[in-house]
Amino acid sequence: MKIRKILLWLIFFGVSLSAWAEPPFDVHNPGEGLFFEEWMSVYFGTLKIGYTHTSYVRRDNEVHTRATTFMRLGRGEVEITMGSDQRTVETVEGKAISFKFETQLGSMPLVQEGERVGDGIRVATAQVGNRQERRYKWKRGAVMAWGLT
Repeated sequence: MKIRKILLWLIFFGVSLSAWAEPPFDVHNPGEGLFFEEWMSVYFGTLKIGYTHTSYVRRDNEVHTRATTFMRLGRGEVEITMGSDQRTVETVEGKAISFKFETQLGSMPLVQEGERVGDGIRVATAQVGNRQERRYKWKRGAVMAWGLT
């Protein structure tokens, strides 16, 4: 039991330290095209149950970020799949333009899309054929994935 706790702390500490590591690209002027990509495996104990894939692509003055996660869990003949696809578009300077988050839990997809409009943001949510759209004031200083780097 003590070894398990130590391993969990080491894993947590290692992940925490990697967040402070220097990125392998120029955060002020990343190269055109795909400039960062990372694959990670997701494990449940010793069993691989999924993956996460993250990519950053520069297109002119925009940075397109995508993070995809897929997991499959099962017990006997029952299997559940879960997935998410998160996309953001921002300027190279980190100003938000738009986002799209798709979550799939079994057969229930949820899609949330947002776009900056003036000093606000339009957010649309769709699930099971229902779609709602709302507008919110954009909070000054708020950033998305690229803006955090």
